[in-house]
Amino acid sequence: MSKLSRFKLSALVALLVTLGCGTETHNSLTKTRNALEGTWKQECRADDGMSSQVILSVEGNRIVQTGTFFLGETCESDSIIFVVRKESKYKIGPTLEAEKELKEFNFLQSNDFITIQQPIFASQFNQDNFFGYKDWKAGVEKNVTNRNMSGGESQGQSKYTAFRLKNSELCIGSSSNDEIVGSTEATRIKTIQLTSDCFSKQSE
Repeated sequence: MSKLSRFKLSALVALLVTLGCGTETHNSLTKTRNALEGTWKQECRADDGMSSQVILSVEGNRIVQTGTFFLGETCESDSIIFVVRKESKYKIGPTLEAEKELKEFNFLQSNDFITIQQPIFASQFNQDNFFGYKDWKAGVEKNVTNRNMSGGESQGQSKYTAFRLKNSELCIGSSSNDEIVGSTEATRIKTIQLTSDCFSKQSE
């Protein structure tokens, strides 16, 4: 595996952020939920010869995050390494900073799945016993819900963050240390710092 070290592979697996209640008036909440419905796409994110892209699919109170990871920095469909799919429920809370149009956004991780797309990486996952499995196969989805990378139990955690919804752009706050920041109400993420935190609404 000359192009992808074990360290980098581990970092890629951990790269897809797990998005983490308060109340709002019923009419406002309904309007916001209706506006969130649909598919949202993130720009391709490139770093050191690798790239990734996340698509959000929102329906009702559920969000499916599909993160695709690529060799190369252009998110080409023929260079997919693996796909991470996360199924979550979400709740919208009150406005955090009215002038910035930010509202509380809370996610509860429910189900996680990974699909390896290339045999060489399936072999690497098996060698390292990722998520406790030694039978990874290219093109076969694995359920990794409540498992950490070493194969031990890992309970799904709520994520406390913020979001801004304006026209056809949805931005969700993230942090470089999401295991701590945003893991509780007290450490809620209250800012949108990066353009890479934003998604564009896709036409139906």
